[in-house]
Amino acid sequence: MNLKISRAVKQPFTGANWPMKLAIGALITLVASYAGALGMLGGFIKVALTALTAGYALRIMSNEAGSNGNLQPILPEWNEFGPLFTNGITSTMINAAYALVFALVVGLVGSFTGAAAAVQSVFSAPSLAALATTGGVFLIGTFVVGLFYALTLVMLNVHYAVEGRIRAFIEFGPALRRAFSRKGNLAVAAITSLLIIAVSTVIGFIPVVGAAVGSFVASVALANLWAQVYRQG
Repeated sequence: MNLKISRAVKQPFTGANWPMKLAIGALITLVASYAGALGMLGGFIKVALTALTAGYALRIMSNEAGSNGNLQPILPEWNEFGPLFTNGITSTMINAAYALVFALVVGLVGSFTGAAAAVQSVFSAPSLAALATTGGVFLIGTFVVGLFYALTLVMLNVHYAVEGRIRAFIEFGPALRRAFSRKGNLAVAAITSLLIIAVSTVIGFIPVVGAAVGSFVASVALANLWAQVYRQG
């Protein structure tokens, strides 16, 4: 079975009262984007609302990963806010922790590379070609590691959505085996994800609500898409 891109793209616009569900998600995203300007209280509001949308994406992942892939999935109801918030805040905090680790690793490697180049320059003046090569290798390496980091994080989130255990966030083997078991699906999902993000960026140019609508629609489509990768893995 191959990925059904139409399942992911159609889900934000499928089901009873989908316009209202989509509007609620976009409104939450919109308020969260402006809440940070309200100081500390706004920061708490932003985190809480972001947790709700994260929990909603996890619900979509869980539903899709547990389906048989036959019926077109619908946009879920906005209900059971307790589990929605709890799962979302857990995911948000752990994702932030992984992002911090990634940033620290990249920063340390960059510092080490810069220090090594500085030490080398003491003994011999490095050529522009050598500096360009070192910088290019570092940038390419960071890009490749960044892609693997993003893949790992999204698959861990789907794994958590399915298993419902915090421990799922450190079960790298089961999550990544799902991703790499069908490399064709992985490639299609990666390319499709870039296209979805590109379209959502274009929608973001619509004044006031464009960014919120584009972001929410993209989050729904991407959640479904990567849950399909997990289910078929």
